[in-house]
Amino acid sequence: MGLRRITRALLAFACVLGSWHALRADDARLRWEGPACVESADGFRRDLSALLTAEERADLRARVEATEEGGRIRLVLSLELPRGGHGDRTLTAGSCALAAETAAVIVAMAAYPERTFAPPRADASAGPSPKADGGDAARVDAGSDADASPVAVQIDAGPAVTDTSRTFDLRVGILPTVQWGSLPKGALALALEVGVGFGRRWSFGVSGAFGPSQERAFGDGKGADLRLTPFAARGCFAPLLGGPFRLDGCLVTQLLWLHGSGFGFDVNHDQDLFAMAPGAAADFSLRPTRWFEWRATGELGVPLSRARFQVDGTPATNPEAVTLTVRTGAVFHF
Repeated sequence: MGLRRITRALLAFACVLGSWHALRADDARLRWEGPACVESADGFRRDLSALLTAEERADLRARVEATEEGGRIRLVLSLELPRGGHGDRTLTAGSCALAAETAAVIVAMAAYPERTFAPPRADASAGPSPKADGGDAARVDAGSDADASPVAVQIDAGPAVTDTSRTFDLRVGILPTVQWGSLPKGALALALEVGVGFGRRWSFGVSGAFGPSQERAFGDGKGADLRLTPFAARGCFAPLLGGPFRLDGCLVTQLLWLHGSGFGFDVNHDQDLFAMAPGAAADFSLRPTRWFEWRATGELGVPLSRARFQVDGTPATNPEAVTLTVRTGAVFHF
Protein backbone atom coordinates (compact mmCIF):
# COMPACT_ATOMS: atom_id res chain seq x y z
CA MET A 1 0.00 0.00 0.00
CA GLY A 2 2.84 2.40 0.79
CA LEU A 3 4.31 2.07 -2.70
CA ARG A 4 0.92 2.67 -4.32
CA ARG A 5 0.37 5.84 -2.31
CA ILE A 6 3.79 7.20 -3.28
CA THR A 7 3.12 6.47 -6.97
CA ARG A 8 -0.33 8.10 -6.87
CA ALA A 9 1.09 11.16 -5.09
CA LEU A 10 3.80 11.62 -7.73
CA LEU A 11 1.26 11.35 -10.58
CA ALA A 12 -1.11 13.82 -8.90
CA PHE A 13 1.73 16.30 -8.35
CA ALA A 14 2.72 16.08 -12.04
CA CYS A 15 -0.88 16.65 -13.18
CA VAL A 16 -1.36 19.71 -10.94
CA LEU A 17 1.86 21.34 -12.11
CA GLY A 18 1.10 20.57 -15.74
CA SER A 19 -2.39 22.11 -15.51
CA TRP A 20 -1.09 25.25 -13.80
CA HIS A 21 1.60 25.69 -16.40
CA ALA A 22 -0.84 25.32 -19.29
CA LEU A 23 -2.72 28.40 -18.07
CA ARG A 24 0.33 30.63 -17.85
CA ALA A 25 2.69 29.16 -20.44
CA ASP A 26 2.75 31.78 -23.19
CA ASP A 27 2.78 34.75 -20.77
CA ALA A 28 5.79 33.30 -18.94
CA ARG A 29 7.80 32.28 -22.02
CA LEU A 30 7.04 35.11 -24.44
CA ARG A 31 7.74 38.36 -22.62
CA TRP A 32 7.21 41.79 -24.13
CA GLU A 33 8.62 44.63 -22.02
CA GLY A 34 8.32 48.43 -22.38
CA PRO A 35 8.59 51.27 -22.00
CA ALA A 36 7.35 51.53 -25.61
CA CYS A 37 4.50 49.59 -27.23
CA VAL A 38 3.35 47.89 -24.04
CA GLU A 39 -0.03 47.31 -25.67
CA SER A 40 1.65 45.17 -28.37
CA ALA A 41 2.41 42.27 -26.01
CA ASP A 42 -0.84 40.45 -26.83
CA GLY A 43 -0.39 41.14 -30.54
CA PHE A 44 3.11 39.65 -30.49
CA ARG A 45 1.86 36.45 -28.85
CA ARG A 46 -1.13 36.30 -31.17
CA ASP A 47 1.03 36.74 -34.28
CA LEU A 48 3.45 34.07 -33.07
CA SER A 49 0.57 31.67 -32.39
CA ALA A 50 -0.46 32.12 -36.03
CA LEU A 51 3.01 30.99 -37.14
CA LEU A 52 3.79 28.19 -34.67
CA THR A 53 1.69 25.55 -32.97
CA ALA A 54 1.27 25.45 -29.20
CA GLU A 55 3.72 22.54 -28.99
CA GLU A 56 6.33 24.44 -31.02
CA ARG A 57 5.91 27.58 -28.91
CA ALA A 58 6.30 25.51 -25.75
CA ASP A 59 9.94 24.78 -26.62
CA LEU A 60 11.20 28.33 -27.02
CA ARG A 61 11.45 31.50 -24.96
CA ALA A 62 11.71 35.06 -26.13
CA ARG A 63 12.13 38.36 -24.33
CA VAL A 64 11.41 41.52 -26.33
CA GLU A 65 12.43 44.94 -25.00
CA ALA A 66 10.79 47.85 -26.86
CA THR A 67 12.04 51.45 -26.76
CA GLU A 68 11.33 54.51 -28.90
CA GLU A 69 14.22 56.28 -30.63
CA GLY A 70 13.77 59.14 -33.10
CA GLY A 71 10.14 58.33 -33.81
CA ARG A 72 10.86 54.64 -34.53
CA ILE A 73 10.45 51.56 -32.40
CA ARG A 74 13.63 49.71 -31.46
CA LEU A 75 13.34 46.09 -30.33
CA VAL A 76 15.97 43.89 -28.70
CA LEU A 77 15.05 40.19 -28.95
CA SER A 78 16.69 37.70 -26.59
CA LEU A 79 15.96 34.17 -27.78
CA GLU A 80 16.34 30.80 -26.07
CA LEU A 81 15.57 27.94 -28.43
CA PRO A 82 14.89 24.24 -27.82
CA ARG A 83 17.79 22.30 -26.30
CA GLY A 84 19.97 25.27 -25.56
CA GLY A 85 20.10 27.36 -28.75
CA HIS A 86 20.27 31.07 -27.88
CA GLY A 87 21.13 34.48 -29.29
CA ASP A 88 20.10 38.12 -29.63
CA ARG A 89 18.70 40.26 -32.46
CA THR A 90 17.93 43.98 -32.74
CA LEU A 91 15.44 45.57 -35.13
CA THR A 92 13.69 48.90 -35.69
CA ALA A 93 10.23 49.47 -37.15
CA GLY A 94 7.93 52.38 -37.90
CA SER A 95 4.97 51.29 -35.76
CA CYS A 96 4.16 49.13 -32.77
CA ALA A 97 1.94 46.80 -34.81
CA LEU A 98 4.64 46.24 -37.42
CA ALA A 99 7.27 45.73 -34.71
CA ALA A 100 5.16 43.05 -33.00
CA GLU A 101 4.45 41.30 -36.29
CA THR A 102 8.07 41.32 -37.43
CA ALA A 103 9.33 40.17 -34.02
CA ALA A 104 7.01 37.17 -34.25
CA VAL A 105 8.36 36.25 -37.70
CA ILE A 106 11.98 36.56 -36.55
CA VAL A 107 11.37 34.37 -33.48
CA ALA A 108 9.69 31.71 -35.66
CA MET A 109 12.52 31.80 -38.23
CA ALA A 110 15.17 31.48 -35.51
CA ALA A 111 13.42 28.49 -33.94
CA TYR A 112 12.75 26.70 -37.25
CA PRO A 113 15.23 28.00 -39.86
CA GLU A 114 14.39 25.21 -42.31
CA ARG A 115 10.87 26.59 -42.76
CA THR A 116 9.59 29.68 -44.58
CA PHE A 117 7.38 32.12 -42.68
CA ALA A 118 5.31 35.03 -43.97
CA PRO A 119 3.79 37.78 -41.78
CA PRO A 120 0.52 36.57 -40.25
CA ARG A 121 -1.57 39.24 -42.01
CA ALA A 122 -2.99 37.97 -45.26
CA ASP A 123 -2.30 41.27 -47.06
CA ALA A 124 1.31 41.62 -45.87
CA SER A 125 4.37 40.58 -47.80
CA ALA A 126 7.96 40.07 -46.80
CA GLY A 127 11.16 39.71 -48.70
CA PRO A 128 14.87 40.50 -48.55
CA SER A 129 16.23 43.93 -49.36
CA PRO A 130 19.83 45.05 -49.76
CA LYS A 131 22.02 45.45 -46.72
CA ALA A 132 22.02 48.86 -45.12
CA ASP A 133 24.53 50.25 -42.64
CA GLY A 134 26.26 46.91 -42.30
CA GLY A 135 23.08 45.12 -41.20
CA ASP A 136 20.70 42.59 -42.66
CA ALA A 137 17.46 44.29 -43.71
CA ALA A 138 14.04 42.76 -44.23
CA ARG A 139 11.22 44.68 -45.88
CA VAL A 140 7.64 44.26 -44.68
CA ASP A 141 4.69 46.19 -46.13
CA ALA A 142 2.89 48.41 -43.65
CA GLY A 143 -0.65 47.27 -44.46
CA SER A 144 -3.53 47.33 -46.88
CA ASP A 145 -4.52 51.00 -46.76
CA ALA A 146 -4.41 52.64 -50.18
CA ASP A 147 -2.12 55.43 -49.04
CA ALA A 148 0.15 53.23 -46.96
CA SER A 149 3.73 53.10 -48.10
CA PRO A 150 6.16 50.25 -47.40
CA VAL A 151 8.01 50.56 -44.10
CA ALA A 152 11.51 49.16 -43.90
CA VAL A 153 12.40 47.04 -40.92
CA GLN A 154 16.11 47.16 -40.15
CA ILE A 155 17.62 44.07 -38.48
CA ASP A 156 21.04 44.84 -37.07
CA ALA A 157 23.85 42.38 -37.60
CA GLY A 158 24.69 40.51 -34.43
CA PRO A 159 25.84 37.17 -33.10
CA ALA A 160 24.14 34.37 -34.97
CA VAL A 161 21.45 32.49 -33.13
CA THR A 162 22.94 29.11 -32.35
CA ASP A 163 20.38 26.33 -32.52
CA THR A 164 21.58 23.03 -31.09
CA SER A 165 18.09 21.61 -30.74
CA ARG A 166 18.63 19.07 -33.51
CA THR A 167 21.96 17.77 -32.26
CA PHE A 168 22.60 16.74 -28.66
CA ASP A 169 23.51 17.99 -25.20
CA LEU A 170 25.48 16.41 -22.38
CA ARG A 171 23.80 15.96 -18.99
CA VAL A 172 25.25 15.20 -15.58
CA GLY A 173 22.89 14.55 -12.68
CA ILE A 174 23.35 14.17 -8.92
CA LEU A 175 20.24 12.47 -7.56
CA PRO A 176 19.55 11.27 -3.99
CA THR A 177 17.89 7.87 -4.29
CA VAL A 178 15.74 5.48 -2.26
CA GLN A 179 15.12 1.90 -3.41
CA TRP A 180 12.64 -0.56 -1.93
CA GLY A 181 12.43 -4.28 -2.59
CA SER A 182 16.02 -5.55 -2.51
CA LEU A 183 17.00 -5.09 1.15
CA PRO A 184 14.92 -5.43 4.35
CA LYS A 185 14.61 -1.63 4.57
CA GLY A 186 14.69 1.13 2.00
CA ALA A 187 18.22 1.55 0.63
CA LEU A 188 19.49 5.14 0.59
CA ALA A 189 22.09 6.14 -1.99
CA LEU A 190 23.43 9.03 -4.04
CA ALA A 191 23.19 8.42 -7.79
CA LEU A 192 25.51 9.91 -10.41
CA GLU A 193 23.95 9.95 -13.89
CA VAL A 194 25.61 10.83 -17.19
CA GLY A 195 23.41 11.18 -20.24
CA VAL A 196 23.03 12.60 -23.72
CA GLY A 197 19.92 14.25 -25.16
CA PHE A 198 19.17 13.80 -28.87
CA GLY A 199 16.95 16.43 -30.45
CA ARG A 200 14.01 17.66 -28.42
CA ARG A 201 12.57 14.40 -27.09
CA TRP A 202 15.10 11.54 -27.00
CA SER A 203 17.76 10.84 -24.40
CA PHE A 204 20.05 8.05 -23.21
CA GLY A 205 21.85 7.77 -19.88
CA VAL A 206 23.81 5.52 -17.55
CA SER A 207 23.99 5.80 -13.77
CA GLY A 208 25.45 4.29 -10.65
CA ALA A 209 24.28 4.77 -7.06
CA PHE A 210 26.40 4.42 -3.94
CA GLY A 211 25.19 4.51 -0.35
CA PRO A 212 25.68 3.26 3.21
CA SER A 213 25.11 -0.32 4.30
CA GLN A 214 22.31 -1.41 6.61
CA GLU A 215 22.61 -3.90 9.44
CA ARG A 216 20.56 -7.05 9.94
CA ALA A 217 20.93 -8.41 13.50
CA PHE A 218 20.41 -12.07 14.50
CA GLY A 219 21.04 -11.81 18.25
CA ASP A 220 24.02 -12.71 20.43
CA GLY A 221 26.06 -10.01 18.70
CA LYS A 222 25.71 -11.73 15.35
CA GLY A 223 24.49 -10.07 12.19
CA ALA A 224 25.24 -8.99 8.65
CA ASP A 225 26.01 -5.70 6.92
CA LEU A 226 24.06 -5.44 3.69
CA ARG A 227 24.74 -3.01 0.88
CA LEU A 228 22.98 -2.40 -2.45
CA THR A 229 24.86 -0.83 -5.38
CA PRO A 230 22.62 -0.45 -8.46
CA PHE A 231 23.79 0.45 -11.95
CA ALA A 232 21.38 1.32 -14.75
CA ALA A 233 21.12 2.15 -18.44
CA ARG A 234 18.03 3.96 -19.70
CA GLY A 235 16.54 5.25 -22.93
CA CYS A 236 13.81 7.91 -22.70
CA PHE A 237 11.26 9.66 -24.90
CA ALA A 238 9.32 12.79 -23.89
CA PRO A 239 5.68 12.62 -25.08
CA LEU A 240 4.77 15.77 -23.14
CA LEU A 241 6.67 19.07 -23.46
CA GLY A 242 5.46 22.33 -21.95
CA GLY A 243 7.97 25.15 -21.66
CA PRO A 244 10.18 24.41 -18.64
CA PHE A 245 8.21 21.25 -17.82
CA ARG A 246 8.53 17.86 -19.47
CA LEU A 247 7.46 14.29 -18.82
CA ASP A 248 9.62 11.40 -20.07
CA GLY A 249 8.82 7.72 -20.32
CA CYS A 250 11.87 5.45 -20.08
CA LEU A 251 12.88 1.84 -20.59
CA VAL A 252 15.44 0.84 -17.99
CA THR A 253 17.78 -2.07 -17.38
CA GLN A 254 19.32 -2.30 -13.90
CA LEU A 255 22.19 -4.37 -12.58
CA LEU A 256 21.64 -4.89 -8.84
CA TRP A 257 24.78 -5.69 -6.88
CA LEU A 258 24.12 -6.83 -3.31
CA HIS A 259 27.02 -7.32 -0.91
CA GLY A 260 26.66 -9.07 2.44
CA SER A 261 29.29 -9.22 5.18
CA GLY A 262 28.75 -11.26 8.34
CA PHE A 263 30.01 -10.26 11.79
CA GLY A 264 30.06 -11.86 15.25
CA PHE A 265 30.44 -15.44 13.97
CA ASP A 266 33.32 -17.82 14.58
CA VAL A 267 34.07 -17.50 10.88
CA ASN A 268 32.71 -14.44 9.07
CA HIS A 269 32.00 -14.61 5.37
CA ASP A 270 31.40 -12.09 2.60
CA GLN A 271 29.12 -12.80 -0.34
CA ASP A 272 28.03 -10.95 -3.50
CA LEU A 273 24.78 -11.45 -5.38
CA PHE A 274 23.92 -9.98 -8.79
CA ALA A 275 20.55 -9.62 -10.52
CA MET A 276 19.38 -8.02 -13.75
CA ALA A 277 16.16 -6.03 -13.44
CA PRO A 278 14.49 -4.66 -16.58
CA GLY A 279 11.75 -2.13 -16.00
CA ALA A 280 10.21 1.24 -16.81
CA ALA A 281 10.42 4.75 -15.39
CA ALA A 282 8.70 8.13 -15.55
CA ASP A 283 10.71 11.35 -15.24
CA PHE A 284 9.09 14.67 -14.37
CA SER A 285 11.43 17.61 -15.02
CA LEU A 286 11.45 21.34 -14.38
CA ARG A 287 14.08 23.22 -16.38
CA PRO A 288 14.00 26.92 -15.43
CA THR A 289 17.27 27.74 -17.22
CA ARG A 290 19.18 26.43 -20.21
CA TRP A 291 21.80 24.67 -18.07
CA PHE A 292 19.86 23.53 -14.97
CA GLU A 293 17.08 20.96 -14.53
CA TRP A 294 15.32 19.63 -11.43
CA ARG A 295 14.12 16.07 -11.93
CA ALA A 296 11.92 13.61 -10.03
CA THR A 297 11.93 9.96 -11.13
CA GLY A 298 9.80 6.95 -10.27
CA GLU A 299 11.15 3.61 -11.50
CA LEU A 300 9.79 0.06 -11.35
CA GLY A 301 12.05 -2.96 -11.90
CA VAL A 302 11.46 -6.71 -12.14
CA PRO A 303 14.53 -8.67 -10.90
CA LEU A 304 15.18 -11.76 -13.00
CA SER A 305 16.83 -13.44 -10.00
CA ARG A 306 15.60 -13.35 -6.39
CA ALA A 307 18.58 -14.99 -4.71
CA ARG A 308 18.91 -14.08 -1.03
CA PHE A 309 21.51 -14.03 1.73
CA GLN A 310 21.11 -16.68 4.44
CA VAL A 311 22.82 -16.89 7.82
CA ASP A 312 22.61 -20.26 9.63
CA GLY A 313 19.55 -21.08 7.54
CA THR A 314 17.83 -17.77 8.36
CA PRO A 315 17.20 -15.40 5.42
CA ALA A 316 19.00 -12.07 5.81
CA THR A 317 17.19 -10.63 2.80
CA ASN A 318 13.84 -11.36 1.17
CA PRO A 319 13.83 -9.73 -2.29
CA GLU A 320 10.47 -8.60 -3.66
CA ALA A 321 9.17 -9.49 -7.11
CA VAL A 322 9.08 -5.78 -8.03
CA THR A 323 11.40 -3.00 -6.89
CA LEU A 324 10.59 0.71 -6.66
CA THR A 325 13.24 3.41 -7.00
CA VAL A 326 12.56 7.10 -6.37
CA ARG A 327 15.10 9.78 -7.27
CA THR A 328 15.03 13.55 -7.13
CA GLY A 329 17.82 16.03 -7.65
CA ALA A 330 19.72 18.36 -9.95
CA VAL A 331 20.75 17.71 -13.56
CA PHE A 332 23.21 20.04 -15.30
CA HIS A 333 23.24 20.52 -19.10
CA PHE A 334 26.39 21.31 -21.09
